[in-house]
Order: sequence, then structure tokens, then C-alpha cells
Amino acid sequence: MKKFIVLFGAAFLALVSCQKETPAIDDNPPVPAQPEIQDETPSTRISYKLDAIHPDSPATKAVKTGWETGDVIFVFFSGAPVPGYLEMKWDGTKWVFTEKNGLAIPDGQGTMYAVYQPFGNDNEVLANNGDWVFKDIHYTYYLKDSQSYNISEGQVSGTFNMGIPDGYVQFFLDDPLADSSTEMELREHFLTPAGVLFVNPTYGIEHVLGTRGAPVPGYVYDKENKASGEQKGWLFSGFLDHYVILGRTADYHFTLVKGGWQGSYYQKSFLNKQYYTGPSERRALKMPALSTWTELTECKPIDLGTKEPYTGIHFYWSSRNLGASKDFPSGNTLEECQATWGDYYAWGATAPYYQAGHAYDNPCSHWKPGLTEYDWGSYPHSGNDAHSIFKYTFADGEDDADWYNDSGQFIGDNLRWLEREDDAAAVALGARWRVPSYQYWEILFDTNNFTISYDQDHRGVKFTSKIPGYEGRSIFLPLASARRHDYLSDEEQGYYWSRELSNDSTTDARAAILHQDSGYLPNMSRDHGMPIRPVTY
Repeated sequence: MKKFIVLFGAAFLALVSCQKETPAIDDNPPVPAQPEIQDETPSTRISYKLDAIHPDSPATKAVKTGWETGDVIFVFFSGAPVPGYLEMKWDGTKWVFTEKNGLAIPDGQGTMYAVYQPFGNDNEVLANNGDWVFKDIHYTYYLKDSQSYNISEGQVSGTFNMGIPDGYVQFFLDDPLADSSTEMELREHFLTPAGVLFVNPTYGIEHVLGTRGAPVPGYVYDKENKASGEQKGWLFSGFLDHYVILGRTADYHFTLVKGGWQGSYYQKSFLNKQYYTGPSERRALKMPALSTWTELTECKPIDLGTKEPYTGIHFYWSSRNLGASKDFPSGNTLEECQATWGDYYAWGATAPYYQAGHAYDNPCSHWKPGLTEYDWGSYPHSGNDAHSIFKYTFADGEDDADWYNDSGQFIGDNLRWLEREDDAAAVALGARWRVPSYQYWEILFDTNNFTISYDQDHRGVKFTSKIPGYEGRSIFLPLASARRHDYLSDEEQGYYWSRELSNDSTTDARAAILHQDSGYLPNMSRDHGMPIRPVTY
């Protein structure tokens, strides 16, 4: 039976108990070897008098706490050959000790390490380069402790004071129908999944961190045999970012995904919150019922396993173009394909130039007031006004863009990317949505990461992930053309903006162009009207 605390009360979030320093982050953990396991040979020399204190004992007013029948603590001895270890199993009244993998403790003294994984009672322990490793990494909270031991009269004794590593936080979501056969995950930019990676005889317990912002898997909390008032639902656990642990406020944008990456998506935001201020006995943070969350039916954040190239933060591609009504065409007619095309934006413009419903008129004759076509005359960021939003501006009398006006005054702002207020994805979708950087497009175009396949019937390109753990997940990008003046042009290609300006020309920005089986990143004049495929993190 799995165990944690659920808090009742008005507050949505509480704090995490801290016991140890957070181990070093390892985003690329070694893959454990699969050695031959030794036969178990129970010892006739050593007996055990060990106990463990649960961090939430004794029982509190709100919930029943403590160890539950079937809970297992894995105990590793620094002097014992790997992979031998001791299993402590709670039978409801006492600990039952079983030596595993031929445990043999030499005479003398050393350090013993205890690990409790609430959803890993049946985990296997293997050997890898002199370390104890768990066969399965459970990305959830765990309890740990270590202390010295001394064999006295053939007995090892001691009491473990189990604690959650510093920085862990848990979230609980009520769901009477929670079932482990259904996938459930929680995403938040400041939350990182983590689990026990290995135990080293000298250095102790090390954990592995996933990618910051990556999905945290949900584990079913079963109310069977629990005290009255406890619920059944999902438990999510992970490390909070150091920015939050330092006590600063942050904007939280939670995403729940139920039923896998093609399932249902829900979001809920909590702005300017400070959820972590220090140690606390309150560990499980009660989340609002799923019925109060906003279900996403447009621009679902699809997890393809992609990470930002410099920060390593997980990011997600929208399931559709900005302004599109479909992720994938319902048929192969032109009208059905156009449902995936979306709207056309000049670079830095946050709305199309044409009236709603006329995105695909060719030529277009339904313009918004004051606009006549996609060119420099209509482009809002082409002037030399020092108060102009963008960025690189024309100097009077110059054929090329310049940073200065005729009086030598600097009139650019030296920024090379779209700010939030100039980003059509951020303005339309809010939260952390953005026009993708050209580096995001490079990741998508890399055939080591994705299989690129042309769908002639539906006028688009499918990108299917090859990233380990995310194989088979895909997004569809239509070849939606671009707008130049009042016409749609090059209808056999797909044009998409990035958020960066060109390095070579102050009139251009970086773009992504899709062909039938490839993509590249040229410069395009900023006054063109092109689709946007948003990303979020």
C-alpha cells in the first residue's frame, strides 16, 4: 500500500519536509547494467534489531500516518559486497528482515543506508560498477537515512529517522476512479521529476533528476484500509527549482495530461505564489478538483521529448498552428486541409491584417481598416521613430536598415528576439507560450531526433519523435504557404516564423521553410505574412 499525507484546508499548496542536502544533478544517468544475481543465502551469523521512524508519525488530526502493511525499506551496508542488501518489510505490527542477493556483512563497523520508495516495494536491486542500483526508477518522492553500525554480539541494531530529501514537493489530486492502467502526468516549469538512482558504499544515496519541466508521473493512492476521510487519487512528486526554494514568488501554470499524449489536457494557473519557504511536516499539497480545471481543446502542448539546447529545460510543441481549427485534416479536400493552416502574421504583429474568415482568399480583398496588403507600407515596425517597438529601424534617406537616425541618435533597442508583448503566441495563448526560436526548429529538423514524412493527401509534413522514451509521438505541420502583398504564394511549401531577427539583415527575421521531406532556416522579410506554430515550457 502506498503512503503519503493529504492536507485538508483552504490552502492549495503547503511546504515540503527537508532532511538532507539535495545531491548533485545528473541529467544523463548511466544505464544500469544487468548482472547475474547471486543466489540468496540467509546468514546464520547476523541478527537485526532495526527500527524506522516515519517522518509523519505519530498520527495527526487530519490523517492517519505511519508505516503500512507491505512497506519495504531497502538497507545497504558499506562493508557488504554489492548487490547484497537487507529488506525490512512491515507486516502491520513489526519489521520482518530478509537478506537478499547473498548479503554478507564482514566483522567490524561501517555505514548503513536506508531507502523507502512508496511505489517501489517490489523493486529489484542490481550491481553496477560497485554501486547498488534499482532496476526501476520511480519518479516519485522517497525517504532516506544513514547511520553508523557496529556488529555487537552478532547483532546489528539502530533506528532510522527517515526523511524526504530537501526540495521535494508532493501534489495530490482527488479521483475516486484513479486506476494505474490509466496514464496521468503533471507538468510545471519549476518542477523536476526525480527518483533514486544508486547507492554508493562510500558516498551514500544518489538520486537522478529528469529534465526540468518534464512530466511528473502520477501514482495511484489507494484509500483501502485508510482512516475515514482519506481519498483515492493521484500523487505527483518532484523537486522544486532552486528559484522557488530560495523563497521567491513565481507564476505557476500546471498542466494535467490524462490518458497519454493523445489523451485529455487540462490547465490551471496560480499567479504570484510563494509555495516553499522552509521545512514543514506538511508534505502532500492538495490540488483543486479536476472539474475546476480548464480543458484544452486547442493548441495542446505535445510532449515530443525535446529540450532547450542550452538550459536543458523541457519544452512542448503546440498540436496545431495559431488560429487553426484542427490538428490534422478531417479529409483531403482543400477546405479540410485549410482547417489546419491557421492565420498569417507579419513578424512582430500580434494579429492578422485581414478580416476574420478571409485567411485563404486569394487574392484577399477583406482587409482591416488602414491595411491593404502584406508589405512594408502596412508593416507596423518599419518606421524610424525612436518609440517604435522594433528593433532595427530605417534611418531617413537610407536604403538599408540602420541603428541611427540622421542626427546620430540610436533608435534601435538592440534586442534580437520577440518580447512577450510582440509575440503573437504569447498574446493569444498567454502563460508560457511563445513563437519558437530557430534552435527549436533545428531540433525538429534534425533527422537524428525526428522522422520527417510527407503527407501528399493532406498537404503537410508529419514529424515523428525518435527521442528515447518518446518514440512514435508526432505533430503535423501543414504546407500552408505565406502571404505576400494580397496573395498566397508558394502553396507547395510551409513557411513558419521563428522569434529571432536575422544576423545579416535588419529587414529580415529567421524563418523555417518546410519541403516535402526536409526543412531549412533562411531569412525572410519581416513584412511577410506567415503561420506560427507555438511552443511552451
